[in-house]
Amino acid sequence: MQSMRALLGLVLVVSFACAELAYYNITTVPYLIPESMDYVSGTGFIMGSLGSGGTFKVNATTGEISVYLFTGNDMNHTTGVQYDNRGGRNRLLVCSVVLPPPFGPGGTAGGVLNIALGASPSLTAFYDTSAVGPAVPFRFCNDIVTDVAGNIYATDSFGSQIWKITPGGVVSQFIHDTRWDEPNNFALDGIELTSNGNLIVSHISHSELWLVTTSGSPTATKIGITGGAGVTMAPDGIYFGPHGCLYTVGNGNVFRLASSNNWLNATVVQIVPVTCTTPTAFAYDADVDSYYVSCSNNFGATLGPYAIEKVTFAAAETAALCTPPPPTPSSSAVSAGSSSSSGDNGSSSSSATCNMVTGHQYVLMFLVLCFFILQQF
Repeated sequence: MQSMRALLGLVLVVSFACAELAYYNITTVPYLIPESMDYVSGTGFIMGSLGSGGTFKVNATTGEISVYLFTGNDMNHTTGVQYDNRGGRNRLLVCSVVLPPPFGPGGTAGGVLNIALGASPSLTAFYDTSAVGPAVPFRFCNDIVTDVAGNIYATDSFGSQIWKITPGGVVSQFIHDTRWDEPNNFALDGIELTSNGNLIVSHISHSELWLVTTSGSPTATKIGITGGAGVTMAPDGIYFGPHGCLYTVGNGNVFRLASSNNWLNATVVQIVPVTCTTPTAFAYDADVDSYYVSCSNNFGATLGPYAIEKVTFAAAETAALCTPPPPTPSSSAVSAGSSSSSGDNGSSSSSATCNMVTGHQYVLMFLVLCFFILQQF
């Protein structure tokens, strides 16, 4: 009898190891089309709006949404959002684009807005990216990340390139790779910085992740990905969690990845289905140790519903799947594949204790096992 009770307790622990979800509808803003978001402690999530433009603030507890900052035509359509508070900086960086026909006038205008935060947030600089890169019908500043020194890196979805903006405001093409070309469709999308200072970018149309070195002449290497049970990622936004795993959203799922060799290769260690069919961004609320996705219907026939959805991972599960990254190095970035132990080393696929099993499957397993155990009493 005691062994049966112990087994029942174990089933209770294991069955609820996967994610729990909470869904907040934010369709109160017409034509919102949330493309990105980042968390600012004490303020909430700041979200870019590809449809209505400007930036919006979302309360992570209630889901309440309100206008955060709108500076006029230079924020007509906003995409990537990055909060940067390192090195004494306190700023919000926002990608701004001009949409192509039939959704807008098209053209190459666009760039990155530098917004000083504080009691009264204000636009302090605009970094024009329109003249930098290959000749394309239009440019699309999609997502953005900063390094410790304050350099800004942004993806160009239609130019197969990554821009770099120095702390002094100099805009240049950091890397261009024809392997990223995807004529008349979205290519590069999300961008993140590894703990050793390199970049990871997502290619949404090719369903790929790429590692880009930042020391010396940059090089791009497609990350070898295993796992995933044949599910297509179509990765949009990507995010490095504080526990060492990389997260990406796409195709109605959150994908959790780990690496043991500085992201030359990676393993999909968990897939969590979310309510929304088109998740676009993934962010972390450090105040409550929780993750969120933003949901968008893009330019479908029926716009919306738009939402922000909470994804909660069990602590034991995170410890089994991910390895916390080391402190951010103060020196320059090392090259990809370095034997240094200071990379984003995660658990291998053999350590995954909850991979490829969805929350719904666990509930079904739980009910079946509980029924079997109760028959033994």
